[in-house]
Amino acid sequence: MAMSQENEVLLENLAKIREVLSEEIGFEVHPFKVQWYNELVEEKYRLPYDADTIGVAVISTPDMFEKAFKEYLATGLYQSGPPTQKALIYYMEKVQKILPETDVRCYFDKDEEKGIYLILTQTSTHVAGGAYYYQRRDVTNDPWDKDTKIYGFSIHPRYGGWISLDAAIFLKSLRYRDLPKREPVDCVPTDKERIRLLKMLNEDGDYWGVRDIIPVEKKYTEEHIKYLKSSEKEQENIAKKMIENLNSEDMVKKMIGNMKDEFNLF
Repeated sequence: MAMSQENEVLLENLAKIREVLSEEIGFEVHPFKVQWYNELVEEKYRLPYDADTIGVAVISTPDMFEKAFKEYLATGLYQSGPPTQKALIYYMEKVQKILPETDVRCYFDKDEEKGIYLILTQTSTHVAGGAYYYQRRDVTNDPWDKDTKIYGFSIHPRYGGWISLDAAIFLKSLRYRDLPKREPVDCVPTDKERIRLLKMLNEDGDYWGVRDIIPVEKKYTEEHIKYLKSSEKEQENIAKKMIENLNSEDMVKKMIGNMKDEFNLF
């Protein structure tokens, strides 16, 4: 069967996006239709796009901090503000530049200045098949009072809860009615384990332990965890210290390279 023109255009766009947001530096991208997302969220979170408009969920894996984030810091562009947010903006702007003929809109999960959520990234990632968003409605034997607020949590089949869902990209000029829907991997399949997951998050406040609800291939480094547990001001200081260290490492590498050239070392 011949590939449709819409599918060809989508694959071309995804290939370009993955040139910037590659798995090698700690990203995954998964396409979805706006319709799938809008069907699951409250009206205030619905997106003002055609139902067949293509969105791309962006997942930051454990490698993002060690690779993409440090690559951004090494550019010397960081001055102040939330460091990882600035890094994401940097990469999203690169995506927009690499797709000049496509009307691209990048959404971050939250408008920090206004303190409001712009898109529910756990839902967008779920409908894109990137990570399963476990919620109260996924439990058969509900143990909670009906008025109790229970927050959900996303689990990735390879990294468990050691991921970050901060953004989504919308290709506003691209429509694809017949985009195949890929269901997320249900890696917490039993009612007992789903209840345990939600209790860990909502009753025990075990925000870090819940990430290991399944065996994982990789998790955050101690440096990354320390960074996330720090205040925004402390994160700025950590980022600036990291820049100093990266500059020192670069100077050492250059010195070694010069010595090799001078003494013909191999």
